[in-house]
Amino acid sequence: MIVFTSLHTGNGQYKPAYLETNMVENNAKTNTFRVIQEQTTAMAFEWKTMTHENFGYVYLLQDIPYGMDRTVKVYEGNIGLLEAIGEPCEHSKYRAEGYTDHFSASNFDTFHMTYKRVPRINNVQIQLRSNLYSHVKWETERTACEPTDSIIIFRGYSNQSLKMYTITNNQIEYYSDEFKTEEGMEEVFIVFSKHGNRFSLPTMDKKPVWKGNKEQSTNQTKREINT
Repeated sequence: MIVFTSLHTGNGQYKPAYLETNMVENNAKTNTFRVIQEQTTAMAFEWKTMTHENFGYVYLLQDIPYGMDRTVKVYEGNIGLLEAIGEPCEHSKYRAEGYTDHFSASNFDTFHMTYKRVPRINNVQIQLRSNLYSHVKWETERTACEPTDSIIIFRGYSNQSLKMYTITNNQIEYYSDEFKTEEGMEEVFIVFSKHGNRFSLPTMDKKPVWKGNKEQSTNQTKREINT
């Protein structure tokens, strides 16, 4: 469930805003190389077809300063997966190099791009208090890229529309007292970071609401008071 794809558009199509492209201004003809999906341990890339009468393969590379480049070789198509995601808040450099199929393969074309990854939210956990209000906690991959960054929360239930909240980037918990849950519902929280017009991968937690939750939360509250 990705609920924020409508926050960014490109060429009239809705796209998740954390995706990066090397397109110049709004000229689609210059869009030769881009990230199409960010995963936990890898990123998927798409590039324009590299045409050559002796086409052999494409090398997909991430430039590692003062180290060995991370590479993957793609023999067919124009989509590849590279097991490298770069450091959050830093511009990582990537390139796709087209090579011929000769014995001494030569590089006939190269596409370049940079990608800035947004710090991720990890380990989202929902706790129900004795009054059935929700307390949500999470961890951050690192501090925010900029002071103006924020955290976006979508909260709701599996059978209802989610409601969006925006909070400051230094918060690691959220106490919801706006409305109570009801027994039998499944509460859902989706949390991610916002940096400029880009977002981190969403992290979600959900919890069914039943009588046992309330009793357990009440007992926990009593223990906290006694201590």
